[in-house]
Amino acid sequence: MSKVLVISYKNSTDTAEADIRKAFDTIAPENIKNDIFIFQPDVSTHTFVGVLNSETDIDRSATEIISGYVRPIDSKQKLNDGSYFQINWDLEKVKFNVDRFESKSLWFFQDDEKFILSNSQLLISSLKENFTINRNAVSWFLSAGSTGFQNAWDCDVKKVVHSNEYIFSVANWKLTVVKKEYAVEKINFSSKKEFLKKYVDLTKDVFINLAKNISVRKMVLPLSGGNDSRLLFYIAHQLKSYKELALANWGVKKENREFDDKEAAKKIVKFYNKSLKDYYLPHSIKDLNSFFDTYIKNGDCRIDHFNAYSDQFKIFEQLYSEDYKFIIRGDIPFTEGLDLNEKMSRAHIGIPKWTDFENYGSYVLDNFVSIQENDTPDIARKENETLIEWRDRLYIDYRIPTVISSFDDLINSYLVTISPMMSYSHFLLYEQQNPNKRGDKAHISTLSQQLDKSKISFNALPSILSMEELMTTKENIDYLKSYLIEMNNEIFSKEMIESVSKNLFYKPLQNSNGKKTVKSLFIEYAKSSLPLQLKSFLKSKQKRDVSSLTLAYRMVMVDKVYKIFNQTAI
Repeated sequence: MSKVLVISYKNSTDTAEADIRKAFDTIAPENIKNDIFIFQPDVSTHTFVGVLNSETDIDRSATEIISGYVRPIDSKQKLNDGSYFQINWDLEKVKFNVDRFESKSLWFFQDDEKFILSNSQLLISSLKENFTINRNAVSWFLSAGSTGFQNAWDCDVKKVVHSNEYIFSVANWKLTVVKKEYAVEKINFSSKKEFLKKYVDLTKDVFINLAKNISVRKMVLPLSGGNDSRLLFYIAHQLKSYKELALANWGVKKENREFDDKEAAKKIVKFYNKSLKDYYLPHSIKDLNSFFDTYIKNGDCRIDHFNAYSDQFKIFEQLYSEDYKFIIRGDIPFTEGLDLNEKMSRAHIGIPKWTDFENYGSYVLDNFVSIQENDTPDIARKENETLIEWRDRLYIDYRIPTVISSFDDLINSYLVTISPMMSYSHFLLYEQQNPNKRGDKAHISTLSQQLDKSKISFNALPSILSMEELMTTKENIDYLKSYLIEMNNEIFSKEMIESVSKNLFYKPLQNSNGKKTVKSLFIEYAKSSLPLQLKSFLKSKQKRDVSSLTLAYRMVMVDKVYKIFNQTAI
């Protein structure tokens, strides 16, 4: 499902459907024909269900919602494997859980009158009648660009976490949480060749089962020059049922003819005689004020990585209007690089602390530093844990739930994300390798290059502007300074606002002419030529600062979150 809400009322109410519709109206995208379906299930007397832009048919006889995909394994008393969230309901209870990686998020709220469950925090706040901003989430968003580990924007809203089955009893008005394991496929191998084959077979099986229940004509796969998306394309290309799978690419148009992800995608589809939905993103956001409002309503503003949506989601509006329902993404439970200390690890998983930045003392930060110190998760390396094992554990337990899942939130009003390689079975198969054999997603790189017949390079440059490139314009700086000057809320002191705004001024980027700097050339060389341990050592010595520009737009986004969540609370 796209945006989903399940709400149980302790006492009957005549305004339930109207209240729920009003909440959905606050998050429904403006430029598409939205389908909001609200119903009281046949099997329930106190529970209502609402769905925005459902990708599948649903009616009052339904007893469950599954968003994403589950692997067809006999689960018995175990939770399903896959990349999904699942909600079931009957007369007596609402039962729900998420996948092992929390790749699709669920949030809940309970008081004496309502129990609310949704994949949209804004929907929950709209129906709980009040909003109390979580200063933990604020502090992390300012330093990290994410809301931190398991934090919601509202103090009263909680995150559904993995390896648990939640059972809310409508009769007893009590939530019970039961620890459970996941049903996974036990796949063994005795050689690298066998491992690679079984990895492909496992992924191919996901595609095959998807096509049994979903029309391939409803799917679109974003294709770039990298290994992840190309591997998915090559595997799907082997299957007759995926002959009509649509391919897409989006990025900015560049004056110089450098080999980037967009150029790579064009060459790949030409070689395989496929068509490409070729979209161009603008080099700047026309109306930053309006954009931030849309961004927050679409995905709760859990992360600040909005550079891929600079067209204000026009690409996703187009795909939705063409009746695409699913986007096939190359998200994976594996990562690259090597972190030598906790500071590097925090940056890797998306929760760098204030004190990780050399210049954090240059700003007035009110009490956000101390708030954060009391909300920092324990990511310490375990005894006898190798650096690779530590890296992999932190990635699945922290980065996927905190950062990767946020991208699904941003677009699921338009399309539902399907990530065929995001399953616990995939991770456990990978984890059987000796840690020193895992490398930088070595199996993904090896397989994509083995299956590739085009011989097109995998070393493509990004075709999407970095956050710094996108935001460093005179118009953006002027907007941010003006907004900060007029900002008046209970979150930031005047001194904090002033400490950021006084250092905010427009300065063109050094490489804005398209020419590569000595620094960029060295970084390219280091990435491609230096051993992993040496690269990691050099990276560990780098000093890191947080810029006034970054703090400025994050403060503006937080202020807008505060206003929008308060305004929508009924």
